[in-house]
Amino acid sequence: MGCRVWPWVSFVLSAVFVLWTIKSIVVYHTWTPEDVLEDASVPLPLNEAGFEWFGNMVGAYFGAKQSAIRVHTIVTAFIGVSLFFQLWKRSRGWGGAGKPFHVWLGRIVIVAAVAALPHFASLIAGMDNVVAQ
Repeated sequence: MGCRVWPWVSFVLSAVFVLWTIKSIVVYHTWTPEDVLEDASVPLPLNEAGFEWFGNMVGAYFGAKQSAIRVHTIVTAFIGVSLFFQLWKRSRGWGGAGKPFHVWLGRIVIVAAVAALPHFASLIAGMDNVVAQ
């Protein structure tokens, strides 16, 4: 009985990850810097220096790198959601009809990840903050 619980726990946590990813895309494309700082002030117990550091990070995000970080968010979200379906056992089932879906989705994820590497590397290398790098 106990062994049958873990697949469901894994599925629920994976589904929560997919929902969090979709929420992140919406948040990163609609919030203002003030919204981000207000949201971060509640769960992060930061002192003045920590909040100033986080504010500088947010300022860097909403500065010249905003479009690059948005692309990063979209590509990472696509890869994350695709991997959910890729690793979900039922996607390979469906009476054998899911196998081509599984195979082609895997190929698309690999191509997207490899194609995004130069963009991700340039984004990380261009960050002014050492912690961000």
